[in-house]
Amino acid sequence: MLQCALRTESAKKAFEALFIRHRTAEDSYTSDMSSLKGNYKTANKKFRKVIMARHPMERVLSIYRKHFAAFTDASKGGQTNDENAVSFGDFVHLVVNGPRELAEFIVENKLEGQSLGMDTGMVDGKGESKKWDSYWHQCGLCHPDFKPHYILHFEHAEEDEKVLVELMGNKETAQKWLDVKRKSYVSDEAVIKHFYGELTKKEIDGIYQKYRVDFELFGYTPDYFMQFAKDF
Repeated sequence: MLQCALRTESAKKAFEALFIRHRTAEDSYTSDMSSLKGNYKTANKKFRKVIMARHPMERVLSIYRKHFAAFTDASKGGQTNDENAVSFGDFVHLVVNGPRELAEFIVENKLEGQSLGMDTGMVDGKGESKKWDSYWHQCGLCHPDFKPHYILHFEHAEEDEKVLVELMGNKETAQKWLDVKRKSYVSDEAVIKHFYGELTKKEIDGIYQKYRVDFELFGYTPDYFMQFAKDF
C-alpha cells in the first residue's frame, strides 16, 4: 500500500484524484489508515512511502503566484493595483529573512517565554508559512520511519507517474489518470525569467541557503535560476 507525501498543491489534488480512481470497495485503505493513527509502528509496515519533490525555486514561485501575486501571467505586463498584492522580492524577503527577524524582535524586546500578542503564522512554519516550509522539516525525510521508498520529481512527473501507477498494480482506472494533461506555468522559462529577473543574485542565494538541505537531498542546484538574476 502506498502512502504519499505531497508538498505541492497541484500534486496533492492530482494524486487525490489518482487514489480515488484506484480504490475499490474491497480495499482496506480506510481501516489501515485508522490503525496507522492508533499504532503507527505496526501499521506503518504495510505502507510503501512516496514523496513528490519539486525544485525549491519553482515551489517558492508557485506559492507566490497562487497566494500573493497581483497577476498570474507574465506575458500580460505589469502589476495591477491590487492592494493585497506584494512584489516577488518582498515575498522572498519574508520567506528568507522572516524567521530571523522574528527571533531578533523577540530578543530585542525580551519576550522569551511571554506571549507575543501577534500573529507569527507568516514566519513560524506552522501558520500560513507552512505552505513554504522545507521538505525536510515537514516530512521527516531522514527519519527511518518516515523516509520515502520512492521519490518522484515534479520536473519529470509524467515518466515517474507511470512507474507509480505500475507499483499500484496498473489498474485500468489508474492508467486513464495518466492521460490527464497537467500544465505547470511556473516551469515555463518566460515566467521564471520574468520573476527571478526581479531578484539579485544575493536574494536567489538566500533562497538556496534557506532550502539548502532540500537542494542537497533531491539533487537540485540554483544555477539555472541564478542566470536570470540582477548582479545587484
